[in-house]
Amino acid sequence: MPSPQFILYKKALSSEDKDRVGTYLARKFALSWNRMSTSGTVSQLTFGDQSAGLNVANAGSGIAAGGTMLTINGAKLFPIDFDNSMAHLATLSVNIGRTPSLCSDPREVAPCSASNLQIPVASCSVASFNIVGDQQGTIICATPPGLGPGQDIVINWQGVPYVLSNWFKYSDPIVRSVSPSLVSFTGGSRITITGNNFGPGTTWTTTTAGGATSQQQLIPGVEIYNRFGIRCQSVAYVSDSVLQCTVPPLAKVKHNVDTTQRTVTSSVIVDAMGARSQTWASGSTLKYSDVPSYFKCDNVGSDSISRSSCYTCCRSACVSEAFTLGNVAGGSTYSSCDSSCLGFCGFV
Repeated sequence: MPSPQFILYKKALSSEDKDRVGTYLARKFALSWNRMSTSGTVSQLTFGDQSAGLNVANAGSGIAAGGTMLTINGAKLFPIDFDNSMAHLATLSVNIGRTPSLCSDPREVAPCSASNLQIPVASCSVASFNIVGDQQGTIICATPPGLGPGQDIVINWQGVPYVLSNWFKYSDPIVRSVSPSLVSFTGGSRITITGNNFGPGTTWTTTTAGGATSQQQLIPGVEIYNRFGIRCQSVAYVSDSVLQCTVPPLAKVKHNVDTTQRTVTSSVIVDAMGARSQTWASGSTLKYSDVPSYFKCDNVGSDSISRSSCYTCCRSACVSEAFTLGNVAGGSTYSSCDSSCLGFCGFV
C-alpha cells in the first residue's frame, strides 16, 4: 500500500494547479487520474508531444565543454496556464545527463539520492523561450559541460519531469597530439594527450549503504591500440583538452615490428563513455621503442607444436639481434634469449 501524503498550500489552487498535483501524485503512487485536456487529447503536463512535431536542434553536436545553444521546439511544450511571466519562467528547468531509472520513477521516495546517482545531471542554462500558440513554442538553452552519447533531456515545469530519453550526444573526443610520442616497450612512461571534448572532469560524492562516502570523478578512459586496445594506467584529468596517463607495457603478442627502428606503432584513443576518438587519427600516433625483434613471432598457439615453433622463431630472432647490435656476451646471450623466449612463447 502506498503511504498517504498530505500537501498544504497557502492559497486556493486553480484547476491547472490541481491537475499538476493530481498528476504528480497519480504517477508517484500508481493511481488513476482524470487529467485535464487540451483540445480533448493531451494533459498540460504532457510536454513536447512527439506526434505534434517536437524536435531538438543541434542534438548530437554539443561540445563536451558545454555552451552549445540547444533549441527545443514543438507542441504541448508549455503548461496550459503559462502566461509569459517571470514567475512561471522561474519554475522551468532543463537538464541534460544520463538519468538513472530510479530518477525517472516518481514512486521512489528519494529517487536521485547521492547513493544511486552514477553521474550528476547538469542544468542547461535557459537563454530564452517563445510561445507561438496554445502550448506551442520554443525553449533555447546553453548546454552544460558533459561527456558521451545517450544523454537524456529533462524538461520540468514544477511538476512531473518530461524525459526525452537518449536525445542528446556530446561530440566525440579528438586526439591532436601525444607527448612524448616515443616510449619504452616495457611501459611506465607518463604521456600527455592533447585534443578536445575530454569532458568537464566533474567530481561528486557517492554514499554507500553503510554511510561511507567517496569521491568520484568523470574522466574518460585512454587506450593504447595496436593489434588490440590496452587501457592506459592512472589516467589524470587536466582539462577538457588535456589528459595524462601511464603507458602500459607492449602486449606480448605478435606485432608488426619495424626491425630497423625497433619500434611498434600504436594509436592513442580517448574513450568518453562509449564515444571514442578516431583510431589512427593524425596526431594520435605513439611508438614503442627498443622492441625486441622476437615480437614479430606468432605466439597465439597453446599446443606444444605451436609453442615450439614460436620458440624456434623467437630464439633465432633474439640471438641474431644480439649479434647485430653488438650485445653478444658469450653464453649469457643464449641463456638470456632462452629465458625471454620461454616467457614470450608461453612455456612459463
